[in-house]
Amino acid sequence: RPKISLSAGSRKTMVAAEKAVRLARLGFRVLLTCFNKPLAADLIRRLRPPPNLHIQHFHGLCSELATQADIRLDHAAKDYFQRLLPEALMDASDKLRVRYDAIVVDEGQDFRSEWWIALQSLLNDPEGGIFYIFYDDNQRIYGKGGEFPIQQPPYPLTVNCRNTQAIHRQVLRFYEGESLPTVLGPSGRPVEIIEFENDRFTRTLQDTLHRLTYNDHIPTDEIVLLTPLSLPKSQLVDTVIKGTRLAFTWPPEPNQFYFATIHAFKGLESAVVVLIEADRWRAEEIDLESILYVACSRARHHLIVLLPKNAPVEVRNHFSPISD
Repeated sequence: RPKISLSAGSRKTMVAAEKAVRLARLGFRVLLTCFNKPLAADLIRRLRPPPNLHIQHFHGLCSELATQADIRLDHAAKDYFQRLLPEALMDASDKLRVRYDAIVVDEGQDFRSEWWIALQSLLNDPEGGIFYIFYDDNQRIYGKGGEFPIQQPPYPLTVNCRNTQAIHRQVLRFYEGESLPTVLGPSGRPVEIIEFENDRFTRTLQDTLHRLTYNDHIPTDEIVLLTPLSLPKSQLVDTVIKGTRLAFTWPPEPNQFYFATIHAFKGLESAVVVLIEADRWRAEEIDLESILYVACSRARHHLIVLLPKNAPVEVRNHFSPISD
């Protein structure tokens, strides 16, 4: 029953998915679950799971089984996600007799202590069944998670296989841990910090996207726009950018730029990431280092950060030049 600690770029999700697939090939009935809904959808799309491998994000699993068991829930309740859905999962699994031989969890850092109890109740052998937890403490962007149900020390995997060296150096600015991750990738382009006057956001973004697609010949569906804000609060939603089609569903169609919150894109990746609105971060809403760690590590080849010239010093300092 191992828990496996991985840094961003160490292919945490890929390793978790491979473990689930191999267990399924051995004939086990397997559940692969995670916190993020888009990540679960992406795993289903890429893995095309066999019938004995069930992939679903945690709250989707709770809701799915509660519906099958005809358990009625108050969707407006404040503790709907934290308590009601996990409790419904336990009741539904008993009523429907849903059981798995093995459970593999990705994004374990986002799971609360009581959720582990609900998940373990799905095992044929709750005490000795196959149970893997993959996690990265640096990606705790939903507040403090719960205690893990596995007491053994974690297996650390700290080799970054996703990012270039330039992006890796930027990501290390936000990393906290005893041993620093190493990187295998090429040098890559320097992280690009583009400053602009406050009233030039739309023009700056338009020019940046035009350069990437027409000058650098990067397909639009390999460029992702990320914001730390909820989409309704983002200025991009109300901004009309000539010739730009935004996609809000992953993966985007050709000729579309995918636009998402950093939260929603956690666990996913793109060739190019354009980070916007980092200056509008609010300390009372989210930890700056954690959210920037997640955002910057999503880029495989090129990271671009748009910053207004009057951005807060604490934000600007995180993107000051890095010496090799």
